[in-house]
Amino acid sequence: MSKVGYLKYGIIMSVAFVVSVIYNACGGPVAFDASPEAKERFANNDNSSSEEQSIAEPRIVINNDATYTMDLQVNLSLRPDGPADEMLISNDSDCLSGDWETFQENKSWSLAQSNREVSVYAKYRTLEGEETACVQDSIIHDNISPLVEFTQRPATLWVNEQNLNIAYNVTDEGSGVAATECKKNELETYKACGQVISYFSMAENKDYMVMVRARDHAGNMSEPKQVNWRPDRTPPSVIINTAPAAITADLTPNFAFSGQDDGSGVKSFQCLLDNQTAYSACLSSFELSNLADGTHSLSVRAIDGVGLISQPVMHTWVQDTSAPTIQFTSTPKSVTNSADADFAFAGINSSQGIVSYRCSIDGGSFASCSSPHSLSSLADGRHNFSVIGTDGAGNNSSAITYGWLIDTQAPSLSIVESPDKETANQMARFAFSAQDNMGGSGVERIECGLDGGSFVTCVEVMDFSDLSPGSHSMRARSIDRAGNVSAVASYSWMIDIQGPTVSITNKPPAVTPMADATFAFVASDGAGSGVASIQCRVDGADFQDCSSPSTFNDLSNGQHSFSVRAIDNVGNMSSVSSYSWHVDLEGPNVAFVMQPSDTVFIGTDAVIRFTADDGAGSGVSRFECQLNGVSQSCAGDQEIRIPATSVAEFEFIVIAFDQVGNSSQISTRWSTTFEVIPHIAMLEVSDDRPVDILFVIDDSGSMDFERSSLASRFSGFLNKVDGLDWQIGVITTNVYNNQANKQGRFVKFQAESFGLSGVYILDSSMDAGTAQSIFGQTVQAIPSGSGSGAEMGIWASKLAIDRALDSSGSTVNEPNRQFFRDGADLAIVVLSDEDENSNGTSVKMQPADFVQYVSSSFGQKNFTWHSIIVRPGDNNCRLDNQGGAPQYYGVKYDELSRLTGFGQAGGAIIGSVCERDYTTQLADIGQSVKDMQKTISLECAPVDEDGDGQVEISVRFAELGSSSFQAYSGSFQLQGLKLVFDDLLPPGDYRVNYSCVK
Repeated sequence: MSKVGYLKYGIIMSVAFVVSVIYNACGGPVAFDASPEAKERFANNDNSSSEEQSIAEPRIVINNDATYTMDLQVNLSLRPDGPADEMLISNDSDCLSGDWETFQENKSWSLAQSNREVSVYAKYRTLEGEETACVQDSIIHDNISPLVEFTQRPATLWVNEQNLNIAYNVTDEGSGVAATECKKNELETYKACGQVISYFSMAENKDYMVMVRARDHAGNMSEPKQVNWRPDRTPPSVIINTAPAAITADLTPNFAFSGQDDGSGVKSFQCLLDNQTAYSACLSSFELSNLADGTHSLSVRAIDGVGLISQPVMHTWVQDTSAPTIQFTSTPKSVTNSADADFAFAGINSSQGIVSYRCSIDGGSFASCSSPHSLSSLADGRHNFSVIGTDGAGNNSSAITYGWLIDTQAPSLSIVESPDKETANQMARFAFSAQDNMGGSGVERIECGLDGGSFVTCVEVMDFSDLSPGSHSMRARSIDRAGNVSAVASYSWMIDIQGPTVSITNKPPAVTPMADATFAFVASDGAGSGVASIQCRVDGADFQDCSSPSTFNDLSNGQHSFSVRAIDNVGNMSSVSSYSWHVDLEGPNVAFVMQPSDTVFIGTDAVIRFTADDGAGSGVSRFECQLNGVSQSCAGDQEIRIPATSVAEFEFIVIAFDQVGNSSQISTRWSTTFEVIPHIAMLEVSDDRPVDILFVIDDSGSMDFERSSLASRFSGFLNKVDGLDWQIGVITTNVYNNQANKQGRFVKFQAESFGLSGVYILDSSMDAGTAQSIFGQTVQAIPSGSGSGAEMGIWASKLAIDRALDSSGSTVNEPNRQFFRDGADLAIVVLSDEDENSNGTSVKMQPADFVQYVSSSFGQKNFTWHSIIVRPGDNNCRLDNQGGAPQYYGVKYDELSRLTGFGQAGGAIIGSVCERDYTTQLADIGQSVKDMQKTISLECAPVDEDGDGQVEISVRFAELGSSSFQAYSGSFQLQGLKLVFDDLLPPGDYRVNYSCVK
């Protein structure tokens, strides 16, 4: 079917021309019709020369192509530039939203967003269904007014300038500033103005103003900004209203002043006191304080609202409030032992001087006196002397007073602590007690002298160290603060520091088998004070008085020590004399460094290592080892390994001997067994035990003959599985990409000729002949070629299971989900002349990993992998490729078949892809599938736990719907990882208990 499209190319020489493009939907010829007739038909909207007419170069125009708008409501001009019956207006760039409506040239529209560039989209169509592309126009929406801010303006209403500049700045975050306007009073109209407005020669005390506003490109007008001011250039004046007299004794004089200004008014005052260097702010009235006597001055000035300063005015006065001052120029000592006292004193006055003095002693009345002044025959005790001076103006000074103490009595001293008269201590402590008479001046210091030495200052407690042996003496006295000295106290003593001596004269041998020991010893003190006592101890116990000889009985085995010391009459102690020996009554100490646990698992070793020592005894001589009663010589500190080869009990004994014949022994026991993990295999057998059979077929071009052989001999397979509840599905080994028949996606069966459609799974409810025909047609129809180079039967099967476990609801994976049934046996049959890693590809999943994957995905499901392949080592088959390149040994497929019971009943079959007639091997596979109904798969190889030669396996059976399990009475054999039963299992639940090596 041909279609006509029109493309509007523009205006050339003021004449529009149209080129019509005729194209054939099936790839036919293309013709361009630019004839005058075609132009006229287009101009008249006549499409009689074509089956359909399309619209070219459509447009939509917002607000007549305006750039900005401040209104969300806009007018749309719709310009299809050709025939159009309907239009669709949208805010989406792909025109997916909105409704078709009758075409109109203009339409009011509300913009979807504000204060940004906004687009509106449209497309047009005719009643015949010809539809334009989605077109658009944009406009910038802005309803935010500009902002005017003064950048230069008077800070207050009053200014003192004659000339003035007003400056402002305008900002707009939307369409931008279009114009600014100003006016200088309320009556004027706004006029365009620059950003700086200047005023010259402004009149004083006259009101001035300016107002500024701005408009942006969208038409938004700002709020007007206004500034007002009034010039003031005349300084204020100031007068002092209150001030102190010219001469005064007032310490807190008061000031008050006032200012006058006819313009901006007096704003503040500033003051300058005496010799200050700068004026500082002050109040119009205040009180001064803390002024020194003398001449003072205060200046004040006023400041108006614009900072103009008045001429200062000043006031000067004299302050004199000082009293005269006197002082002592000579006094007695503050503490003295003299009963006489001499004083001298003088006055200080800068103006009129001191003219008279009055004196008082010990609080008596003041009487006229002069300097110097002497006192005599005063009594012991404290005294006070006071003086007052008067100046020529009658001002009295403050009284000055001097106090002192007269003490003519000597203090006393006694020795209250001293060393013993005879001592072995070369340190000596003395304590002195010094006292002065009641009311005296008090003890000022203590002086002492050691061994006839000069007196030196001491403290109340004196310690002396490192004194030499012999006689010593101490003298001491006290002196009070008035210089009075006490009588001397003295003390004598003797130091003896030489201790006695002691020696051991008889003792036991260093190592002995005897539990008794006798010691003899002798002590002397030479020319000392004589031995007062002897003390002994054994093995670090407390010293006890003892005599020579001393015997110690029932000593324990091991190391012992004996010590003895002597003490003289003054407490000096001799050095300790000691002796150590060892009592050896026991055999060596033997201990296991390594020993087996109570249970040793078969296949490992019981590891033993021991050491022995005899401490301080006679020493280890030899070792003897026994294993279950069999003795032999052995060595210590060496590793002994005893292999665990069977279930048994063991005892290992070590005997150690020392040099004197003492012996000791240790032993360890263990048993050997298998390290096992208990397992349970569960199986439910219904009336018709289901089996799912998946054929994995190589789709390479080299497999055309093999696929044909499979199709023609398939009836032999179906005959064998007759009577079973079976399902059959087909996938290919191709995992190149996610397309039909690849990456584990089920092949759709060609069943349409049998009245069936959408069939991915064949099942046992079908007629066997029909199932044979459908399977054969489908297998032979699998597209063949050179192959993808990614032929992986194991990986394809894994992807097929992945799809079955997919929970996303994908319809592509629905056949996979329906195929793999809970509780059904699984048989996979691969047909390929390649291996899992042919053509240099890497293996994505190893056979053992695939077995584990099936188990983790479906639990304890009976599973076998049958292979029709180039069997490893069959070189004739490998080269049998009709002259093509050699085929590949199916090493990985062969390995997977052997992992799933090859050579066992119900186990895998390994056939040859090179067989010309597949009847036998297909029948063998079918028989194996049927025999699966007599097997239960185990997770691991059971072991003989108790060593009786029999593997422990128990099978228990419960009828369907019953929870009562009983021992199964039928016969079965263990073949690899399967239990093979002699007969088909009757319906019911089966529980298999067994254990495997961990």
